[in-house]
Amino acid sequence: MERDQVLRVARGMLVVAFGALMASCVSGVRTASAPDTLDEVLRRGELRAGYFVEPPAVMKDANSGDLRGSLVDAIREIASEMGVRVVFFEVDLGQFASGLQSRLYDVCIGPTFRTIPRAKAVAFTNTIFYLGYDGVVKQGKSQEFTTESDLDRPGIRVAVKAGSAIDSYVRTRFTRAKTIVLSGTDLTLPLQAVSSGQADIGLMNEHTVEYYARRHDDVAIVLKANPIQVVGMAWAVRPDDQKWLNFLNTSLEALIATGQMAGWERREYGEVLRRELIEPAEPSVH
Repeated sequence: MERDQVLRVARGMLVVAFGALMASCVSGVRTASAPDTLDEVLRRGELRAGYFVEPPAVMKDANSGDLRGSLVDAIREIASEMGVRVVFFEVDLGQFASGLQSRLYDVCIGPTFRTIPRAKAVAFTNTIFYLGYDGVVKQGKSQEFTTESDLDRPGIRVAVKAGSAIDSYVRTRFTRAKTIVLSGTDLTLPLQAVSSGQADIGLMNEHTVEYYARRHDDVAIVLKANPIQVVGMAWAVRPDDQKWLNFLNTSLEALIATGQMAGWERREYGEVLRRELIEPAEPSVH
């Protein structure tokens, strides 16, 4: 009974948001230079969502290719309330903005770190959860990497994913370690580099690291108690898509406020994801 009530409240909030934005569609002026994405999604009956695999928010079955995860459920729920279907497009993290700009998809559900450089190219929704970076090293080596300063030492090989927030962070902040930048859609590439012996430590977001370590007993997690650069995670849209952005923000707020998002997160990760920002004791940028 309680679950049914929560779902009814969530649907009600989504319907109210949807109705308000539709009313603004009627009264607003649509320009040729800025097509209205909300109207376009309704017209075609299809919501196009870009994604990259990032557990527990977005996961892909290796055999069937089926998608699941808390943010996959979220976009499907929103599409259901709109009366449209979702079509997914897999994208490389380093290229997610170009897919929006070319209108290949309407939103990238990523999720993506909200950073100042990225905000020059896309508009982000409000933060859905906060996430930082930690890493993996070979078993037996974790005592050598207890703080961030332990990484930036001569002879240490640090693997990062091209286009990730930690990529630019390491390349501008680390001066003594050797940085190995790996390209490809798989976010576990820096972690695989440790397993293969290509790197001494691989850095990636906390969730990807956790899932990788659960499946690979040859590595150990480091920096878990002191993650690097904890930043808000969000969806991204085109910078001129303000009405579409407003709709998505209202929809996400409804899913969080009614507990649906937390339920999906517990199912996939075992706990609710971080909703509060961890402010660092000292600046994490130059």
